[in-house]
Amino acid sequence: MNDQKKDFFRLNTEDLVTNYTLTYKQSFNIKKPTLEIINKINNKKINFEEISSIWERRPLTADIGISSSSDQKVKKILQDESNELNWWIRSFAKVKKYIGHYYLDRSNENKLLQLQTASEISKFTNKVYTPDTILSNDYQEIFQFYNSRNVSEIVVKPIGSDSIEINDTVEMPFMSKKVNIQLLKDMEQSIKFCPIFTQKYIHKRHEFRITVIGNKCLTCKIDSQSLPSGQGKEDWREGYQLGPLPQTYIETPKELEKFCLAYLKSTKLNFGCFDFIEDIDHNYVFLECNPNGQWMWMEQETGIPISREIVNYLT
Repeated sequence: MNDQKKDFFRLNTEDLVTNYTLTYKQSFNIKKPTLEIINKINNKKINFEEISSIWERRPLTADIGISSSSDQKVKKILQDESNELNWWIRSFAKVKKYIGHYYLDRSNENKLLQLQTASEISKFTNKVYTPDTILSNDYQEIFQFYNSRNVSEIVVKPIGSDSIEINDTVEMPFMSKKVNIQLLKDMEQSIKFCPIFTQKYIHKRHEFRITVIGNKCLTCKIDSQSLPSGQGKEDWREGYQLGPLPQTYIETPKELEKFCLAYLKSTKLNFGCFDFIEDIDHNYVFLECNPNGQWMWMEQETGIPISREIVNYLT
């Protein structure tokens, strides 16, 4: 934004009550209600009537700036008030151009809704499909589902957890794990306590990470199958332990471009990070769409111009 000399105002939601002053006014003799925020650090000011577009990127809980020795009951009330105010502000501005959304992002993180949406859209394409999927806490249901489809290899994925903290210095991230369906027998008792999210394992030629901004699709092809098993072949995120990923900035395949744009239109999103597989028969498999996903790592490694397209879209 600075490079293109575009005006912007940055609001760090975690600093809402410590680094900003804000004032909302409404009365009979004021034509429109006004909301104004001033950054106390650099004196930048924004009136919400001036906002034409919003990029909401991972808002954080407000730090109220009160020591831990303060009355905990009072501190909790102040924290709750600040968090609710944070949401009021995020949802106050009504703009047509937004990346990230105060409520659409959360609902569209739901993998079940994603698969449902993708399945509906895939009916109108010849090359895109969704993988066989079952989420259940009933071992017999899972086993019979795959057994009836002659599926022996599946992928187990986390529902919402990113990792487990082993100790103060070691954290184990949760990745997609390929397992033989027979191994689920050993997990039967555990599955009763927590449903597991599983899909048929798809043998790959390549993978694609497609970042869509408005109507612009930017694609990286990831050659995950050149990586060793357990180090990126099944889940390319594990490949980073070996160094930069084997990925290339390419022109988006037409079928995938058509699919992604239809998907975002259906969800009313203006941004999404899509993950696809190209299977051994040259068909495309939809895995997920992160409504506010990561992308800078691709730009740094391949030069894919995502940040430029974000600025172009917002301005």
